Amino acid sequence: MQGRAAVVNRNPGRLAVWLAGATLALTAGALAVDLRATGGPAAPPAEHAFENPEHAPRKVRLPQGAVWVVNRDLGGSLTVYDAGSGTVAATVPNIGAGAHDICIVERVGKAFITAEAIHAVVVVDLDTLATATIPVAPMPHHCEPSRDGRELFVGLSSHTPAPGAPQLAAIDTRDYSVRYLMTSANLSARAHGPAPAPSGDTLYVAHDTGDEVTGVDLGSGEIELSITPILRAEEVVATRFGRWLWASSRGDG
Repeated sequence: MQGRAAVVNRNPGRLAVWLAGATLALTAGALAVDLRATGGPAAPPAEHAFENPEHAPRKVRLPQGAVWVVNRDLGGSLTVYDAGSGTVAATVPNIGAGAHDICIVERVGKAFITAEAIHAVVVVDLDTLATATIPVAPMPHHCEPSRDGRELFVGLSSHTPAPGAPQLAAIDTRDYSVRYLMTSANLSARAHGPAPAPSGDTLYVAHDTGDEVTGVDLGSGEIELSITPILRAEEVVATRFGRWLWASSRGDG
């Protein structure tokens, strides 16, 4: 994507800026949030590479303020910049082929990177840069954390009607279990940009393929809202008090 910028989710501490060929995320201060019990079927186990205390990696000295950049055109690389000086603080080459989007959830001290070409979300520890891999398919695209930071919502196969279905993945940010939510009654639609409502109980989803914006009840999984046609709906965001939805339409500019 080119020329997209957004400030999202103050409580998980994420500021993301999308530029041509790269996605950026800025770290901020973590906020204390009560987490609730999770549900839903578990996905195949993730590679918890940094959770074995006997092989725990050492902490990496990163600046207090940092800009995290993933670039799919460089083979799926991760670069961390000092926000004050602009100098490179750390690099992780080959973070994941097809790296597309990045979300930082400081509540759990992790960055999450969608890697479309390997059908996975790569998890990076903010302190050590150690990685783990969560199988998520097909073709994870854009991601967005829930309001409380306990889940990460990921659009799937966003720009093609095959393979896949009109659904997104919801990843538990603590144990990496995955549940899948249907996002449209149109079986040819594909979830592109997810956006939680300010209340946290509804997830709005823009469908580039399918020309639709929907609202999904996160408690029941029911689709409670459908707005169509919105030609190539890319992103959607609710106003602070939830009375209005703003949606971008790539199809008509």
